[in-house]
Amino acid sequence: MRQRYGAWLDPDKDSTLEILKSEAIKVGVPGTPHSMREGLGKWNSPRMWQNVTGDFVATVRVAFPIPGPGTAYTETNRHAVHATGLIVWASDDDHLRLVRQAHTSDKGPEEQYSQYLPHLGGKGGKIHSYVPSSERPPASARLRLERTGGKVTCLVTRDGVDEDYKFGAVEVGWGETVKVGVVAENGYPAPFEATFDEYTVTVPNK
Repeated sequence: MRQRYGAWLDPDKDSTLEILKSEAIKVGVPGTPHSMREGLGKWNSPRMWQNVTGDFVATVRVAFPIPGPGTAYTETNRHAVHATGLIVWASDDDHLRLVRQAHTSDKGPEEQYSQYLPHLGGKGGKIHSYVPSSERPPASARLRLERTGGKVTCLVTRDGVDEDYKFGAVEVGWGETVKVGVVAENGYPAPFEATFDEYTVTVPNK
């Protein structure tokens, strides 16, 4: 499993990793801030990642329910989310995350997909989000991130829904080798569990 997903990193040593059958993993995060967002002072979300050199395509299926309204989910600040997905890390100042997330709107947490690019090339943070129109979100989705030279493209495929979303290509200034993997973030005061499966990182033949 570690050959597939890479090394397990749990900075606060309070999250859990469970190995499931069929090459899937479940990550549990307590109800305290665990984030990879800029401006919070630390990168303390649990993740599994490995070094990848050159062009690649990373895909993963992420699954967790979008929670209903409740005391723990009345938070509306931008850091209050459940989020899981793909991460590419060139440095503290240059990385990218493609995540499925639950984020509180006017009525309660809603399904969102976001592409986070904090400090991209030293030019400051950028965030691009997509909110599906479906009122009954599926429990899972497939995320795809492709690096081709100095460009990255991201695609979201929601399970059971005939609706894909492709983010615009992003120019990056990464070196040849970056860390690629999966990450789970939590900004709600409630524990959170998410499942990752069908994870692949493929490198084109040179």
